[in-house]
Amino acid sequence: MDRPNAGKPQDKFWEKVDKVISNEGEGPRMKVIPENVQPSLPEGTRNVPPVEVNSCGDNPVQDEPDLVAEDREANNIMLEQTDHFDPMRIDPDPNSEDNGDNASVQPSSAPNSFAREIIWCEMLAPKLVGRERIVDELWDYLMTNDILCIGVYGMGGVGKTTTMKHLYNKLHDSAAFENVLWVTVSKDCSIYELQNKIARALMVPDLFKDADEEMRPTLLFNRLSKKKKCLVILDDMWRHFELADVGIPVKRDGVRLVLTTRYRDVCEKMSCQAKIGVQPLSNEAAWALFVQTLGSDLPPSRKLVAEDIVEGCKGLPSAIVIMAESMRGEVDDLVWEATLENLKRPGVLEQSMKESVFPILVHSYNRLDKKQQLCFSLCALYPKDWSIPRQALIELCIDEGVIHEDRRWKMYNEGHRLLDELEKACLLEAYGAGSGRVRMHGVIRDMALHMMNANSAPCMVKSGLGLEDVPDDEEWLPNLQKVSLMSNHIEAVRPSISPNCPQLATLLLSDCSRLRKISKRFFQRMQGLKVIDLRSTSITEVPKSVMNLKKLNALVLNKCLKLSRIPSLAKLTSLRKLDLMKCINIKEVPNGLGMLVNLTYLSLRETGIERIPDGVVCKLKKLQHLEADYIAVKGEEVGKLRKLEALQCRFENVNELNEYTLHATTIESYNLVIGARTHLDYWHGVVASVHDLNFFISGKVIIMGEGEYKIGETYHLPRDVKALWIREYGGTWNISSFTQLEELEVLWIKGCDEVLTLSGNDGGQPEEREGQLEERISPPPPGDHCPNLKELQISGCPKLVQISAICTLRN
Repeated sequence: MDRPNAGKPQDKFWEKVDKVISNEGEGPRMKVIPENVQPSLPEGTRNVPPVEVNSCGDNPVQDEPDLVAEDREANNIMLEQTDHFDPMRIDPDPNSEDNGDNASVQPSSAPNSFAREIIWCEMLAPKLVGRERIVDELWDYLMTNDILCIGVYGMGGVGKTTTMKHLYNKLHDSAAFENVLWVTVSKDCSIYELQNKIARALMVPDLFKDADEEMRPTLLFNRLSKKKKCLVILDDMWRHFELADVGIPVKRDGVRLVLTTRYRDVCEKMSCQAKIGVQPLSNEAAWALFVQTLGSDLPPSRKLVAEDIVEGCKGLPSAIVIMAESMRGEVDDLVWEATLENLKRPGVLEQSMKESVFPILVHSYNRLDKKQQLCFSLCALYPKDWSIPRQALIELCIDEGVIHEDRRWKMYNEGHRLLDELEKACLLEAYGAGSGRVRMHGVIRDMALHMMNANSAPCMVKSGLGLEDVPDDEEWLPNLQKVSLMSNHIEAVRPSISPNCPQLATLLLSDCSRLRKISKRFFQRMQGLKVIDLRSTSITEVPKSVMNLKKLNALVLNKCLKLSRIPSLAKLTSLRKLDLMKCINIKEVPNGLGMLVNLTYLSLRETGIERIPDGVVCKLKKLQHLEADYIAVKGEEVGKLRKLEALQCRFENVNELNEYTLHATTIESYNLVIGARTHLDYWHGVVASVHDLNFFISGKVIIMGEGEYKIGETYHLPRDVKALWIREYGGTWNISSFTQLEELEVLWIKGCDEVLTLSGNDGGQPEEREGQLEERISPPPPGDHCPNLKELQISGCPKLVQISAICTLRN
């Protein structure tokens, strides 16, 4: 090998390089690459199974030359000029006068300046399948000078590192970058360790020798600042680092950065200008990877089973490779079929999957805090590939006690935060843009179920398996904590089934649409039950044994369309949630409702109930959420519920509305209808005629249906009402009949035959009601009832002749 400057003091340095290159058996073979020359490895050495390129997890280089004395001197000089750069700056302008490219950080003419050309070899990597587009996208970003930091994120085992190896090799074959540094960051890596890894990748392991810790970022910054057209690849980042704290200068024509991580928020916190999500492989790519890894053709009898096995891997490359390797050389069709059956069983992983794929995913699970882990585990109770409504999942977290807050809106916020964190960790994925649903990858779900059973909290999860019968008693272990039989074809729970599960806390039978009858013996030995979910079943009555479960917190009967009988609730004094939404055959409020003194959530929405008897609602003093849409309630009773946050109900007349307003405190949202009509069809028609959904967005809505205005009567509406619809209200009423509507933004008036004028003054101010909570110091000025009105719609008012200042649209 020809050596530059032969015969000079640097000869010893080049002798070390010769020794590195000729040293076989101590790592991948390396090359000295002169400037502007990028030789390629022979084709026969590419696309082979991955090997441990660098056991220390840095640039694919193991033996490195020592620093020469001149380099140490250069670094000492640089320490004296640290005020000439800002290590936090991402500078898009290489010509800036203060961009850090001063004399102290220019490429040195010392012998160590060859570092940008020295050792750069292709990385061994498996053949790329289904990720070519991502490599091309990364390449396009790198070929522009505008994108300086790129983040690549995705769940563990999805193929991020393999993709980056192919990008590395593609750059190896081009002249786009003079230096490409590969650093494997890994879990629990500190800034100190990361700086050391980058220094080794730079071939200067002694960069920080005898240096003060506070000077380490400066030393690394100065060293990297000498690099031109340099790319740093940080693989497998688990948390973000401030570039200034590490000492990485990112700027045009200097150092650029690509990182991979399992966490989308790491990309965001690292200020990545481009973020690329790596999703599971398509069915076609997954099959191609399996066949390629298997290395042999499959007979028709085995191919169909193999396709189902690949489908069970859900596009996760690591799982596909492991399964293909475990089945390589297997010629017994029965073994293939047994493998497929194992994959179909929830929480059951092949041994090879446990040993190889499972540890990859467990790292992500272990990084979650306790609350996130509990929320994550609840997602696994749903059927495989189920699109889970966020709202339902958050409600389950509340019912399970995962989320504790004093206000329900805080619990919803916390629930969304937990789900956002799981999405950012790529342990959940958003299902459809704006759908409000999430989905869990099949392999991650298997891991979650395995973790639940391994953590001394055994569960039986047989959701979505098409079961026609409830499992026999033998399968119900005494220490079971949770059981999910969601979405099966079960038609009845036989009297012979009476599991002895005293520790069982959660039982989910929702979406078993054929389920008609549950034996009363079924619940007799489940006295620890806290959550029962029977939504969307066809049961006609709730077993009486349920009403003896003194620890029950949540009873969900949502969409039980055939349910007509509910025994007395009086003994369920621990109950916090009762959901009867869309139980259309429930005609009366269940007996004992007033005894549920701990109830915080009550939904009677779209039932056959017409009114809640007097004296019931006022006993539910802890109620936070009341959905009674078109059911009549007493205004004063509801108004006195001091913990109420969300309200939907009907007041039979204006007097009830006034009573509510005069007693109520401010709540987060309400949807009130005023009128004597009891038929659901009428009110459904009223709401259905609102084509503009913006009317309901504010969350503070009043609809005044059929009624008759009486001379001298005053309407006391909540002052924070945002949307008001007056529909088919008779009499010659005027807007001044309403107390001042200070926050009203939308006013619709329809079908009011007798209204003559809309003005802010009818010749006098209405008299204030005694006891009103917020007394006025002085009357509102005429014409100023709706100072924030933005939208006014009037139709079907044939006698209307005057619209005065009240209708001025100021905004």
